Amino acid sequence: MRRDLKFSAGIWVFGPPKDRFCPVGYRDARPLRQRFEQASRMKGLKRIEFHYPSEVSEENVDSTRKLLAKFNLEPVFVAPRLFGEPKFKMGSLCSINDNIRSEAIQRAKAAVDMAKKLGAGSVINSLSATSKSMSNTG
Repeated sequence: MRRDLKFSAGIWVFGPPKDRFCPVGYRDARPLRQRFEQASRMKGLKRIEFHYPSEVSEENVDSTRKLLAKFNLEPVFVAPRLFGEPKFKMGSLCSINDNIRSEAIQRAKAAVDMAKKLGAGSVINSLSATSKSMSNTG
């Protein structure tokens, strides 16, 4: 039996990909509209992934929904961005710091609300922490 596979890509892939070797990104930043346009030209790509609040937020959720419709794409999930910021270096939802953990919980809840507003069916998150943060009690 043939099974129709669906795949998705993060909207960040179509922006200036950054990593530890090139923190400014390997190409210039692109407006969100250009990213959606490029994504819509990829054969078979119909679903887009987002991080909150970096790719989708209260400020752009309405325009993002319009871009999804314009380019015949659908949101698959919103993930709270609980990494990549110095405050989360020792963990976020698993932080031993009450203030950091509370902020992470609020961001995760906001990501759930954003997924609803955007029309995404899922919210995902990694509960990982570095081995150093798991062994550091101070």
